Amino acid sequence: MRSPMTILSRLSPLGPIFSKELRSTSRRKRTYVLRFVYIGALLLVMLAVYSGSQNELRYAGTSVARRAQKLAEMGAIFFAVFAFFSLFAMALAGPVLTSTAINSERLHKTLPVLLMTPISAWQIVAGKLFSRLLIALTLLGLSLPILAIVRLLGGVEIGDMFGVICICIAVALFTASVGLLLSTLVSRAYSVILLTYAFLAFIYMFVPFAAVMIISATARASPGMPRGVMTFMNMMSICHPFFATMMIASPERPPIAVPSWEWCVLIHTGLAGLFTLLAAASLRRSARRESDSGGSAPTVAPTPIFARNFAPPTAEIVAPPGQVLAPPLPLDYVNPKDPPPRTSPTRAVSDHPVLWRETRRPLFLKRWQSIVAACVVLGFLVFVYALMSSNNALSEPMAQIPFSFIFCGTLNVLACVIAATAIAQEKESDTWTLLLVTPLSARNIVVGKLLGILRRLLPLCIIITIHFFLFWIGGVINATTLMVILWLTFTTNVIWVVSGLYLSLQIKRVTFAVMLNLAGPLVLYLLPLVLLAIVFSNTGNSSMIETVGLYCPYPYMASAINHWNSQYERSLWMPVYNHVTEGEFLTGVFLAGLGHLAVSGAILWATIRRFDTIVERAPQQGRVSGLRGFPVDLAQPQP
Repeated sequence: MRSPMTILSRLSPLGPIFSKELRSTSRRKRTYVLRFVYIGALLLVMLAVYSGSQNELRYAGTSVARRAQKLAEMGAIFFAVFAFFSLFAMALAGPVLTSTAINSERLHKTLPVLLMTPISAWQIVAGKLFSRLLIALTLLGLSLPILAIVRLLGGVEIGDMFGVICICIAVALFTASVGLLLSTLVSRAYSVILLTYAFLAFIYMFVPFAAVMIISATARASPGMPRGVMTFMNMMSICHPFFATMMIASPERPPIAVPSWEWCVLIHTGLAGLFTLLAAASLRRSARRESDSGGSAPTVAPTPIFARNFAPPTAEIVAPPGQVLAPPLPLDYVNPKDPPPRTSPTRAVSDHPVLWRETRRPLFLKRWQSIVAACVVLGFLVFVYALMSSNNALSEPMAQIPFSFIFCGTLNVLACVIAATAIAQEKESDTWTLLLVTPLSARNIVVGKLLGILRRLLPLCIIITIHFFLFWIGGVINATTLMVILWLTFTTNVIWVVSGLYLSLQIKRVTFAVMLNLAGPLVLYLLPLVLLAIVFSNTGNSSMIETVGLYCPYPYMASAINHWNSQYERSLWMPVYNHVTEGEFLTGVFLAGLGHLAVSGAILWATIRRFDTIVERAPQQGRVSGLRGFPVDLAQPQP
């Protein structure tokens, strides 16, 4: 009989897996790089906010009360920026940190050995979760000194600070548990990250949007206060962490009575515990299923070549007395009553085997997964169209601005995640070493990987094209706006495919490569905007701050959609230059997309040029002879 202390020790998440993961993560250089990047980004954002509010503090005069009021307002603004920045960072980093928690053990073939130890599945899963969650909590703890500055300025209560910190911890725990559960069920790291982000976007964005559209539709039918508004606000404050944070930290929060933030923390913590228990329950089952599927398929030895041409030696058969033996059948005799033999079709591999393999690798492993994903996406779009048509917003050109932003951002995230795991995932398995010992050149490998990534992004590109093409046929947007949206959406996201490929080659771990590639759009678009706002906020020269909009796709898409649908003789708004003609606007759009393609080409050229140096191998031949027309089934020798 086990003692209570033994039972409690087996239920404790702070077991040997936690200690091992904690030591390994604390010794990695990327942990300290991640801390530096997080704190640097937060300080830059705070400095930009301070530069924007410095003029108001200067105009406050010499009145002590007026200056104290302005300082309190500045403290409230600082607190709101800190709260939303931390909450967004925790929601973004949680799934990435746990996306390879079980996949790494599965790729290194150590998961069956780990399950044979006396360590329980709960200790394995909980140790992985809390050791990787400690990285996110460390980032949150390093940013706490900013709250001391906020408290010094005034305007914020200690209870509000404590509530925001608790919400951030609960969100980090919830998102990390979702990534851990999917890591137990799904074998690919980028699939785990994308599925987790899709789940979070569904519950945090799509569900509130659908509720708002339904309430707006009922408000049109009945005058007065729409039904269900207060119920919706109460549910949002309980279940939505961003809304709960807004009710705590926003200086302009609405004066309504909603449940406190403790309910939001309890719900997210409870769901995190439930997902962790499901991951522990499904760990051994999924490992057993993988081992059964891997060992149940019978292996057929290849038929020797002499067996097809010569008969095996047999002993001489003597006929009994009074009987005559039938003549022996020829070796190529086929009984017409026997079913035809089952032969597997062979496919020829071209002279570029990496390209052949990557372009035939789908986004999902199984066909039913692709069908389910397509049905879900199309169902969401049809549901959104129905909601917008009920509010008479589907025919408005301005409604296409959120669509263009969401589609471009979704393609951005998908490109960053898939590209950053293209090579890094093979490094964590046994296929990368086998690929490097082949005589394939760097160009064949890199270009094959690049085209394979574009092949996986093709379904979303087709959906985006069909969406805007249908609204062009319906007369909501014109042909010029259609071409502007498609050109900027596709060309500006190629750079993240190429940068992710380079980072995947340069960095060993999937999680760090994904984090850096996801930070790429923020560094390219938001970081220069923040720096320019810091430098030129006090000068009143807003044209220098708008310089980022010259190569950022979103201002161009918003200006093109906001323009009158059928009249392009009017001027269009363009960053820095304000109102310009149609030709000048289209020239800026073309140059913005061309600039992204040029930078993408430079990164691709550098990746191919430094490939052999990075992987530490000698330059290979650019062509492998003898592969054209070679069958895939290498087990059967060719005559």
